[in-house]
Amino acid sequence: MSRSVAATLIGLAGLVLFGPLVARPQEVLYADQSDLLAMHIPVKVHLVRSVQETGEIPWWTPYVSGGMPFAHDVQVAAFYPLHWPLYLLPIRWLGSALSWLIVLHVMIAGWCMYAYARWRGLTPVAALVAAAGFMFAGKWMLHLLAGGHYPMVGVAWVPLVLLLFEKALREARWLPALWAGGAFALIVLGSHPQVTFYAGCFVALWTLAAVYEQISATDAPRGQRAVAMVSRWLAVGVLTVAVSGALAAVQLFPNLEVLPHATRTEGMPSQESLGVAIWKLTQMVGPPWGEWTWEERGGFGMIWLAAAAVPAFTLRNPL
Repeated sequence: MSRSVAATLIGLAGLVLFGPLVARPQEVLYADQSDLLAMHIPVKVHLVRSVQETGEIPWWTPYVSGGMPFAHDVQVAAFYPLHWPLYLLPIRWLGSALSWLIVLHVMIAGWCMYAYARWRGLTPVAALVAAAGFMFAGKWMLHLLAGGHYPMVGVAWVPLVLLLFEKALREARWLPALWAGGAFALIVLGSHPQVTFYAGCFVALWTLAAVYEQISATDAPRGQRAVAMVSRWLAVGVLTVAVSGALAAVQLFPNLEVLPHATRTEGMPSQESLGVAIWKLTQMVGPPWGEWTWEERGGFGMIWLAAAAVPAFTLRNPL
C-alpha cells in the first residue's frame, strides 16, 4: 500500500465521521454543552474582526468579565499558523471554518500517527489501525465534539513530535531535533497549557523506551552505553524545548505576564482534588456508572484497550 493510498483512506475516514458537516459544509459542529459555540467561536469573531478593522491583534476584550486581557490567553491561539487563514475570511464564515479545522486536525492526527507507525516498522495495515485508533480516540473525540474543547486540536501533532524526537535520538542527528521543536511549538501555540504539559510529559516518558532499546542493541559496556544514551536523550530534549520555546515566545511571554493574575484554580478546595482524581480513574474505561455528563465518560473503548494489551501476552520481548 502506497503512502498516498494510506493518506487518502485516512482522509476519507475523517470525512465519513463528519458526514453531516460534509453534507452541509456551511454549518457548525453542535453539542448541547459545547464550548465551541459558547466560547471559541465568539473569541475568534472578536479576534478576526479586530484584525480586519484595525490591522492589529487585540490585547484586550471588553466583552468578558467586564474586560480582560485577550491575546495573552493561549486559548485564543492568535499566533497558531493554521489560524492565519481565518484573518482573511468573512466573519459569518468563522463558525464553519473552526468546525472544518477540527476535521482537518483529526485527519492530521491520523496522518502523523501513520507516518510514525510506519517509521517504527509497522506494516501498512497495522499503521492504518494505529492511525484510526489515535485519530478516533474516544476521550479526544469527547473533548472535541461533546465538550467543544477546541484547544485540544494540538494533540494531533504529538505523533509527529515523537517521530522527529526519536529520529534524532536513534540516529544521533540534531536536525530532526530542531524539527521536533518546531512541531512541539505547534502544540504550544494551538493548545491549552494542560495539553502542552501532558504532551511534553508523554513525549519524555515514551522516548525512554527508545533509550532502552539503544542500550540493549549494542555490545558496548552497558553502564557506559546507558550514560551515553541518557545524555543524548537529555540533549535532544533540551534542544527540542529550546526551539519550541523560541518559536512560541510570541505567545508565552504575554501569557506569563498575566499568569500571576489568573484565578482559574479558585472555587475547588484542594482537599477535593484527590477525590475527583480517584473518581475519574474509576471511569477511565467503559460506560459511566449512572447518568453522567460526557466529562465522566472514560472514552477508552474495550477493543483498543485489549489491542494495547495483546503484545504483552504474545511477544517475548514487547519492547
